[in-house]
Amino acid sequence: MVQSDKRNISLKYVPFTKGTANKGNVIRVLSREALICLTIQECIVFSILEHVCAIVPAWPFDPAAMLITKQQNIPDRWPRPEMLIVKKVVCTIPKKDKNRLKVILQESPKRILCCKIKNLTLTKKIVPNPSGAGNLALATYEYEIKIRYQDLKGQLKQEYFNSSIRCQQAVLEPQIKDFSVEFSGLCTAHEC
Repeated sequence: MVQSDKRNISLKYVPFTKGTANKGNVIRVLSREALICLTIQECIVFSILEHVCAIVPAWPFDPAAMLITKQQNIPDRWPRPEMLIVKKVVCTIPKKDKNRLKVILQESPKRILCCKIKNLTLTKKIVPNPSGAGNLALATYEYEIKIRYQDLKGQLKQEYFNSSIRCQQAVLEPQIKDFSVEFSGLCTAHEC
């Protein structure tokens, strides 16, 4: 009695399905990963500042005078004018941009719960304008995007992605030497 041992035959020559349902033995492997498109609406506001003098009333403060119950030297208690140097916003220059990213989540999401901007790093500087007309105010920034989602099993997951270094610029008058920068952003996520 002779038995054939099918275990020694290489599987690459043996079809594993019969019939016409899977002709050519093509298998579809579903990936757990998902491609997500992120759109971040960015708004950078350059506030042009001017140093001005302000006169404000100032009352003299004497801690020892608080211990005395009888008021003495009433004219000394009147406010005296004091000059302060303050920063005044002359004008604002808003710059809007869109940052579009394609990222891969480790699990396929059933539902994306939120997309938030975190850990913003923002630097500012003034550089000469190559055209010679004034200076350029540069804002260089980078942030992290947090995506929180529910996977197909119903578990809550979150992943972080980097925005890469971003830059905005505004033209300044030659005499302007100071400005401030504010960032605001709105993130949306959807499957590509």
